[in-house]
Amino acid sequence: MQRPTPTEQPLIIRKPGARGGEPIIRDTALTVRTIVQRVQTGESPEQIAEIFPTLTLAQVHAALRYYHEHSAEIERYIRENEAALGQTNVVRVEGVCGGWPVIRGTRVTVQAIVEKTRLGQTPEEIVAGYPERLTLAHVYDALSYYYENTEEIEAQIAANQSALDQVAQLQALRSSGKSTSIHRY
Repeated sequence: MQRPTPTEQPLIIRKPGARGGEPIIRDTALTVRTIVQRVQTGESPEQIAEIFPTLTLAQVHAALRYYHEHSAEIERYIRENEAALGQTNVVRVEGVCGGWPVIRGTRVTVQAIVEKTRLGQTPEEIVAGYPERLTLAHVYDALSYYYENTEEIEAQIAANQSALDQVAQLQALRSSGKSTSIHRY
């Protein structure tokens, strides 16, 4: 097994064969790119450390420092991630919305865009519902992603609907006065 390669940042390493060689935070599998993308979606370092309980605030700041010292490299990894998805406005950010595809810089999922169109909203109406966050290019990229990855998004929609159905069943049981404990055998 190859040993991790240290960087000039003691909390940032590279592991041969891990995460495509991207710099990662020591003692985790989180890439510097992941931290940067989460900050770009509006999360603070404190929120990121809260979301990933094994991550310290020092590690988050080390990742951000690494980014500022190697921004061209990390931006290249971000572009490669986007290119793998096929759309520049649709990204996956580890830990954001369950890792499902979202509109860059937001927490708006492709699934949400698709469901709004199914409810009869036009792209213009969808944009109007997210003032200052979405553009028509975002919505069209999300729809393009959906048509290129229909099975994936349909699976996400089905999983979401199943969870909603379970909640509705529990609410119906509660309102009828029946026990709502779930037993697993």
